[in-house]
Amino acid sequence: MLIKQTFVRIALPIAVASLVSCTGVKNPQLAMCQALVKELSGSGVSKWDNISERDTERMRTVAIKYTSEIGAKGSISCNYPRRDEGKTTDTAPESVVLNGQRVDQKTLFASGTKVSKDMLTAAAELTALKTENLARDAANQAGELANEALNTAKDAAKSLQQ
Repeated sequence: MLIKQTFVRIALPIAVASLVSCTGVKNPQLAMCQALVKELSGSGVSKWDNISERDTERMRTVAIKYTSEIGAKGSISCNYPRRDEGKTTDTAPESVVLNGQRVDQKTLFASGTKVSKDMLTAAAELTALKTENLARDAANQAGELANEALNTAKDAAKSLQQ
């Protein structure tokens, strides 16, 4: 029982902290825009050449120049609505321009949905892996604590016998 309580006391807060930190992307608009490049262009990216971000009260624009895996140069501009006088920014772009061509809303919605799903799946897999590792570490710590408690109990019993 002591081992189970110790495990819960150690592992649960670590797992919750891990869940929060794994899924929190520092710049979700940039991550989304980069993922959209890969999805919409149909090719991998070998290099992010230039990234610029501009915020106004109503809009956040992420502009990226990149080089594809086949050496072609490209660019994307993603526009994200801002709300609450610029205090909050959407994570789904309102409009996207890829290589000078505006992406139609149907394509943007389909690609954005797929990219969002992929990003959430990757975050969930990473969270599960980190949680598993943390749980294993917590179980090891609980085992060590149980051994220490057993040794302390044995020492106490010996002291009482003397």
